[in-house]
Amino acid sequence: MERRCAEDASHGDQTAGPPRLNVLQWNVQGLRPKRHQWPPLSPPRPPPRWNIRRADWSRFQASLDEWWADYQPPDDLHQQERDLTAAIQTAATTAIPMCAPSRRHRTDWWYYNDEVREHNHRVNLHRKLYKKRPNPNNLRLLQEVVARARQVSLRAKEDKWLERCATFSQHTSLGQMWRSVRTASGAAPPHPAADPHPQQEAERLATIFTSRGSSNQLPLHTRLTQQQLQPHRDKAVREAMEVAGMTDRPFSLQEMQQAKRRGRDTATGADGVPYSMLAHAGLAGDAALQSWWPSNWLWSTPTTDRSPP
Repeated sequence: MERRCAEDASHGDQTAGPPRLNVLQWNVQGLRPKRHQWPPLSPPRPPPRWNIRRADWSRFQASLDEWWADYQPPDDLHQQERDLTAAIQTAATTAIPMCAPSRRHRTDWWYYNDEVREHNHRVNLHRKLYKKRPNPNNLRLLQEVVARARQVSLRAKEDKWLERCATFSQHTSLGQMWRSVRTASGAAPPHPAADPHPQQEAERLATIFTSRGSSNQLPLHTRLTQQQLQPHRDKAVREAMEVAGMTDRPFSLQEMQQAKRRGRDTATGADGVPYSMLAHAGLAGDAALQSWWPSNWLWSTPTTDRSPP
């Protein structure tokens, strides 16, 4: 626990997961509820990621060059985007090894709260300050903050353990008590039970959310006002689209090179392509982007005035 106090507190919402889904079935003869638990299912493992630190960028660029030499950009803008993404992924598969997927376990998940998160954040800030300016004052300040964070974690752990012990009674099973002890010892939590029909449950929740956020829930006077203002709003949007702005022009090669020098890796999207792959795409990647961006600009620009300012 002492080691975790000085680590990064980026796992803020790490919890024990949803409780097991219990279904009550009544015994007709004894009229007693009979509980059944869904069998615990292992959650899907996260998809593997590319190990960017061990990337062979020369091989990556060679694969993109080979693809671009025989590629003919289609007229469909979305198909051209999908082709470029697939080419980058193929080049990454041949030149970049994959990271082994892992499920990191936090030993403090069962007592982690906002106070522990705040003190861990303070520890991280003071550690960065001491790393940037190593002097006796910052060292003493860091030691005090770490000691305070350890005290807060110990108190939170003690309070949570007493709260769990207060729920024990003569009806508590021995297995439940051992599970609590196993949790307090820092062992990995058991996998939560999954819903047997996740697609139906997701659709039901989406329907409830849509119905609650629908305009039909508004008062009648508000809906009539929206209907009266809708033509004026559509006209204002169309007029704004016809006006050429300062940014209504395609990206130049200089702007793209400048953006590639400034960027850094952040969280990737659904395609899993980080910024490093675009930065090391080479001449073929730049040519593919240059052929796609003007088409994207022309597709999204009004037809009245497509000339750059």
